[in-house]
Amino acid sequence: MLTRATHGTQLAALQEARSARIAYADKYERSLLEEGGDYTVRAEGPNAETLSVKYALINRPFVYKVENDRETNASWVALGFKSVRLGDGFESTWSYKLQ
Repeated sequence: MLTRATHGTQLAALQEARSARIAYADKYERSLLEEGGDYTVRAEGPNAETLSVKYALINRPFVYKVENDRETNASWVALGFKSVRLGDGFESTWSYKLQ
């Protein structure tokens, strides 16, 4: 059985990790905007474990590049993201699990 202090420590760590993912999404969005694209990036879900990237001109080559960028995906896993959703904000959406 967890003590109240242990439970509180675990809850604080989870909230800190969630906040870090949300802050990362904001930072990532700014970096993509600086490159000239009108991107919207959010950390979604109850624990902010899904990285969502929307861009009206998103296309399959972009999705392929992101999905196969091992370094970037590894950094997302380290932050605690479990999946990525890429979409154009209209009809096309691609999702994949991070490992």
